[in-house]
Amino acid sequence: MKNVFLYIGILLSGFAALAQNENNHWQLGQTDLNFSTNPNTVNTVSTIPAGNYGLASISDASGNLLFYTDGKTVWNKNHAVMQNGSNISYEPNSLQQVVIVPHPGDSNKYYIFVETSLATGSFGPANGHYVYSIVNFANNSLGELVQVNTFNNSPETMYSKLLPNMLNNRLNYSPLTVSKSSSGDSYWVIMQSFNSLYSYKLDALGLNSTPVVSTFPVNQIYHEGQYYPDESVIGIRRSMFKIAETGTNIKLYGLESSLPGVDEDPTTNPYFFYSVNFNNATGQFSNYQNLAFYTPDGLGASTYLFEFSPDFQKVYGLQYKYNYPSSNLTGQIIVKDLANLSTPGRLLYEFASPTTRSSGFYWLQKDKYGNLLVSSTSAGANKNKYLHKIENPDSFTNSSVRLNILYLNDKSIGQLPQLIPHVTHFCEENIVLSATETNNSFEYQAGTSITSNNAYTINSGSNITFKAGESIYLKANTIIKGGSVFLAKISECPAGRAAVSRLANDEETGTEIQSVFTTANFFSISPNPATTAFTLKSTLDMKHITVTSFDGKVMFNRDVNDKTTSYTIDVNGYTQGIYTVTVLTQTGETQIQKLIKN
Repeated sequence: MKNVFLYIGILLSGFAALAQNENNHWQLGQTDLNFSTNPNTVNTVSTIPAGNYGLASISDASGNLLFYTDGKTVWNKNHAVMQNGSNISYEPNSLQQVVIVPHPGDSNKYYIFVETSLATGSFGPANGHYVYSIVNFANNSLGELVQVNTFNNSPETMYSKLLPNMLNNRLNYSPLTVSKSSSGDSYWVIMQSFNSLYSYKLDALGLNSTPVVSTFPVNQIYHEGQYYPDESVIGIRRSMFKIAETGTNIKLYGLESSLPGVDEDPTTNPYFFYSVNFNNATGQFSNYQNLAFYTPDGLGASTYLFEFSPDFQKVYGLQYKYNYPSSNLTGQIIVKDLANLSTPGRLLYEFASPTTRSSGFYWLQKDKYGNLLVSSTSAGANKNKYLHKIENPDSFTNSSVRLNILYLNDKSIGQLPQLIPHVTHFCEENIVLSATETNNSFEYQAGTSITSNNAYTINSGSNITFKAGESIYLKANTIIKGGSVFLAKISECPAGRAAVSRLANDEETGTEIQSVFTTANFFSISPNPATTAFTLKSTLDMKHITVTSFDGKVMFNRDVNDKTTSYTIDVNGYTQGIYTVTVLTQTGETQIQKLIKN
């Protein structure tokens, strides 16, 4: 084994920072909403093509824009199409058509979940699916799609290309949202197929492709629209989901609605608003409850979009009225008190004009601070050139709409991205590797130890990194071939640890096998932390000892006599800090541990 550079380092940044900053940017065409301060600011990026509208955006650990997507194309932080980022779905067309979710076990990877429709050809008007792609930053600072669906203009070909990353089919509805799990270290990705809700677990091991399925009676969570010979659909034809969490009481709220249009009279195509309990430990839904908003003057109205107050006790909805598209009766905002369901909802008025009804609005979405923001596509009073806000959103009686809180630099925006829920990043406690490395480029991160197996081999052209919190153990006959890059690094997990067991299936019986990985160090350091000296004690005969500082300076480097199992090293001349101690045994094993110098 030659030219292997082993050193120690501590990662000071990590997922804890990401959890605060991942929602820092909404890239909405040429308008960049920057939430690094509260209130947020607007930046105009004139070099962005007009079509680059981020229906989902994510920032890095420092709060800088990382990438964004409309569900069909992925753009990097430089606003160029990401490598392999074209045509990741066919025709996303729903209220919640795309979400970005960080990989809980790999800080370099992100999942993009998309609802996609195959609306032409032999598949019919309502055939669609949920699919996903994976973005990886391990080898490209601008990101690249490493697992992606690509499409052309043939519906049959598109369907076949969906299959590798297809999660389930859906009919007419296409809601898509994300919640954190009860343990706080993983996600539930939530979808709908007919009258069933699907919960997919995304944890440190990646996406579990087998969902938790909760099925409800007909006409509870799914009310099918009317189909016509020309393959058009009217009436109830879309839905959206949002999770409300108040202590241990967690619910999913769903809203089914018709599209605003002159041929879709809300008096004959009503909306359906409901809640179901969500067990975020198991992913199961239960206890359907039918709810309703309020029509202020008794005329027909359909609520088609909603958002919660910061305390999750109030819900705000956008409505269109019977004589749509009259501009003064569309996009009006209604509030419902979830703590007092028998209390009728109320219509919001504009903050500066308490006699002026709210109207002409398009989208509601909370930002990372809990501000309930409102966009508008109405040119009336230049509402489309400003961002608006609901004042006093936790108050049922005193909430109102404050117009024009933020000028959009003469640009117009529409849909606003869903927030990414915050989870804690954990890494695997102990990792034991197979005999031959199967990855071309990969980073292993363990809370305590990484251990190679016998005859572990890294082939030429591979780029492999080991990061472990306590020790790295390369067994005898480890082979790192010329032309490869290998780095072993003592590095803490970004934020905490969790013991993770891998699951596999016995190929002959199909029986699920659980493997728990543990390893023992063959040498110990005492005392650790050390002030004047420390002693190495080994269960194997030592051959060579190296001590290296954080910045790579070699402090101690020497062969030791055969049969040496104990050795003391003076550290009086060492500065305070963290060092790496590497021991090579007479039989060829290598292990790395960290030393703290007081």
